[in-house]
Amino acid sequence: MDLGYKQKTIINKASKYIFENSKTISSELSSYCFLGILDETPGWSKIKLFEKGWSFLPKYFFVLFKHILGVGFLNDYLLHGNKSLDPERKTLIISWSFEKNFSSNGSFNDRYLSENSKNNKNIQWVLISMDNFIPENLDDNVLIIKQKPNKPKFNVIFFIRNFIENLIKNRFSIKKLLHYLPSHSVQALKLSDIILNNLSLNNFSKVFLPYESQPFQNFIFSRIKKIKKNITTIGYVHSMLPSLPTNYIFRKGSPDILLVHGEGQKDILEKFLGWPNQKVKVIESLRYRHESNKSLANKIFIPYALFKSDILIKKFEKFLQNSDDKSLPNFEVLNHPTKNNSKKHLFFFKNIKKIIDRYQDKFDHTSKRKLSICFGWTAAVVEALEREIEVVHICSDPVLESFNEKIWLNFEVKKIDNFIFKYKLSFPNKYINFGKKNNLLKNCLEDIK
Repeated sequence: MDLGYKQKTIINKASKYIFENSKTISSELSSYCFLGILDETPGWSKIKLFEKGWSFLPKYFFVLFKHILGVGFLNDYLLHGNKSLDPERKTLIISWSFEKNFSSNGSFNDRYLSENSKNNKNIQWVLISMDNFIPENLDDNVLIIKQKPNKPKFNVIFFIRNFIENLIKNRFSIKKLLHYLPSHSVQALKLSDIILNNLSLNNFSKVFLPYESQPFQNFIFSRIKKIKKNITTIGYVHSMLPSLPTNYIFRKGSPDILLVHGEGQKDILEKFLGWPNQKVKVIESLRYRHESNKSLANKIFIPYALFKSDILIKKFEKFLQNSDDKSLPNFEVLNHPTKNNSKKHLFFFKNIKKIIDRYQDKFDHTSKRKLSICFGWTAAVVEALEREIEVVHICSDPVLESFNEKIWLNFEVKKIDNFIFKYKLSFPNKYINFGKKNNLLKNCLEDIK
């Protein structure tokens, strides 16, 4: 069975799974209906069960246990900033933040939208802090959600309280407990509570999210529509659909409008993931800009999630062994920006550098060739291709991570071995329509009625 057929089979099973479960549970809140491939979540383990069958059950239950236990590392949330909302602000944006996203003048630089809060006073930002950083100065139109610190790190009281609340709320239903007990679902409840219990939706006509179809995002969209039916919920696929885009299957809690920056992404959403045509709108990219001075050429990209890194290292060495002398350009190895403190990622980084040092005869330091190597799932594969750079993709799990012409119709795929692929695009700008104009976010919001 070829990869494309396997991927389409998994998508069909995933769609049926969400549809059937939506009859008895809140699929928008369920951790098992968040069928993403980027990390070892309950939804990921469900996809692997579709692929592997009953032999995957031990790992399936291990992932479930890990994510139920992970609730103990959560805590309640606090909301920081000016809660007196200006009635002139008609759009609410819910996004994420790190310390590096704030300027000394108190403004927030939204990396997903290429916008600054100080230049958009008619927009209210609510940010979920990923590193618990709260700046001393903060724009009036920015609120930040921060998790209360856990002391000790594993909060036994929080864990037990949530377990008991789930038992009572779901009337001891084992099925519902399995869907709602893991950490993604608990986090979705807590985050939506802190936002909706502290913010009135009365003045807002639009709610906008950089969208990954996480339980929190679908759940808060669903709750918002119950509170205010005539509000427009908007999601923006700020990066790229995953190679196997099962997390984007249309379901309850999906936004009224989904913005994508490429016709190719719209085609996938409509043909394979059940999105109605009128709900998907193609725009110029807010995140990827035409004039960007960053170069993706001659880079090695380490992904957010590292699965089976031993396979990746082994296959990288094999790729170098089989390459002709002086055929490769000099590479810069780039760790994922959110994983600079991950021991696993730093160990992988060092191993890649060591292999490069052992095969120096394969590199030509004066080469003009533009080539990038991507490990696992990373959106850099598509961005590099759209910027006319050759891409070699090394996968640890080709069924989940590799791109295939049966779904990605504009891809031309050359299989080097079972874990290594080389790609090029038949036509440019099918997946990323690079942003060229100014005021893209403002114009985009004005176009949505």
